Amino acid sequence: MIKCYKSNVIGVEDLPTRIMIAKSGTNDSVHGPYVYDSSKRKQMTALYKAVDGRASINIDIDHTSLDPSAPIEFREAVGWFQLNYAADGIWAENIEWTPKGAELIKNRSFRY
Repeated sequence: MIKCYKSNVIGVEDLPTRIMIAKSGTNDSVHGPYVYDSSKRKQMTALYKAVDGRASINIDIDHTSLDPSAPIEFREAVGWFQLNYAADGIWAENIEWTPKGAELIKNRSFRY
């Protein structure tokens, strides 16, 4: 389940500024079911603040920024967001799209 909220960022009417990454409850994933509940929320919030804590996290294409062997041009950010572990799910919020990211979504090369 992905919920999106639209904005007029960079002049493109349909760019989401908020995307639900996982809902509260059971989520299907390529690694099997993932359960997000209040105990996970507390655990993940503390872990994120202790281990990472970045103000903004990048959005890339196909998670290539996580692959150090990928060519640098494939690892660039197409957007930035803040992570929110909320009661109803995990959210990417306050999304700021780069011009390239906005163009990819506008042209439907990628959804989000």
